[in-house]
Amino acid sequence: MSRLEIFEGRLYDQHIKVPKEIYLFYKKEGVKRFIAKLNDGDQFACAILSAGEDGKYLIVSNDLKKKNDLSLGDELTVRLEPDISKYGMPLPVELEELLLQEPDFELYFDKLTPGKQRALIFQVSKLKSENKRVEKSIVISRYLVEQKGRLDFKELNEAYKRGV
Repeated sequence: MSRLEIFEGRLYDQHIKVPKEIYLFYKKEGVKRFIAKLNDGDQFACAILSAGEDGKYLIVSNDLKKKNDLSLGDELTVRLEPDISKYGMPLPVELEELLLQEPDFELYFDKLTPGKQRALIFQVSKLKSENKRVEKSIVISRYLVEQKGRLDFKELNEAYKRGV
């Protein structure tokens, strides 16, 4: 059992502490990315992060907190499984299709750092509408191909505003 807690005065304050022995086990195994499940509910992609002397933790986003009706202090059952997916988090179907259909896009996407790949995947997967996920995926694809793999998030945001 774990509790939903906060770090006072930090950017990512809502978290669940990870026991040291669990962190050390996965560190020894070389596992860095996980699929977590809270109270047998929704799954989400995550990593065990360090808070210095405050230990190790998992970030709990406001969306996840709201979707699962969580409050600070709630006791939670957390299940962690190693994420063995290619990008360290589930890939939205819309983005996956473009990667399969557009070899240049796949080439440039795969050359991005894992963190940048996950940031783009997250931007697509957080959208509820299938049409919006398709549109955003197309913009990302066109942008990366036009820029020959160079990624500037400010420029990409401008490309989103211009649309498909």
